[in-house]
Amino acid sequence: MNRSTTTVKLFASIVLLLSAVWQVRAADGKDLIGQPGPISFNNRKFQLVSSTHPKAFYYTQEYLPAKETLEHFNQKMGIHVFVADNMTVADALKRKTADLERKKQNDPSCDYLVTDSPVGNESVLGFINSERKNNAVTSAEINVFRYKEVMVDGKKALMVYTFTMRSYGTATTPFLKTAKDNRSKYMNELMAASLPVITTKQ
Repeated sequence: MNRSTTTVKLFASIVLLLSAVWQVRAADGKDLIGQPGPISFNNRKFQLVSSTHPKAFYYTQEYLPAKETLEHFNQKMGIHVFVADNMTVADALKRKTADLERKKQNDPSCDYLVTDSPVGNESVLGFINSERKNNAVTSAEINVFRYKEVMVDGKKALMVYTFTMRSYGTATTPFLKTAKDNRSKYMNELMAASLPVITTKQ
C-alpha cells in the first residue's frame, strides 16, 4: 500500500471515528493519554468519564460536568489523538467539512466556520447541526474542534480538542437562534485555551 492510499484511509477513519466515537466507550474512563482531568472550560469543570483506544493509532477521551451523562448531556469536552506522521490539519479539515457538506443536504440547521491560527499548523472548526424526527428537531448542537499538529511520545500526531454544547426538544428553538453567535464565542475561547500535553506511555 502506497503512502497516498494510507493517508486517505487514515483521514477517512478520522471522519468516521469522530462522528461515532460513542459506539466504543470504555466503561471505567481510565486515563490513556496522560490527561485524567478535570478540564476547565466555559466556566465549568469537566471530569473524565470515558476513554477508548479503538485503533492502534487512535485514542479518545471524553469529559463531562458533574451529574451529566453521555446519553443526555448539555456540555462535553473531548480529546482525540491520531498518532501518525502523515496526518495534517489541512487534510483533516478537508475531510470533516466534506462530511458537513453532505450533512447539509438533510439538515437545514447545519452550518460551519473555519478559523486558521496565525502561527500555522492549527485551525478551529465550529459547526452547528441538529437531529430530527418526523420533521421536528429532537436535539441541536454547537461543536468546536481545534485541530493541532503535535508530538506524542516523540512521534508526529494530530490532536483534536473538542467542545460540544447540546440542547433538546423545545429548547432547541431558542438554542438555534443564538447558535452562530455562541459558536464564535466558543471558537475564540477554545483557540485561546491551553492545550493538553499528551503521552500514551502510562
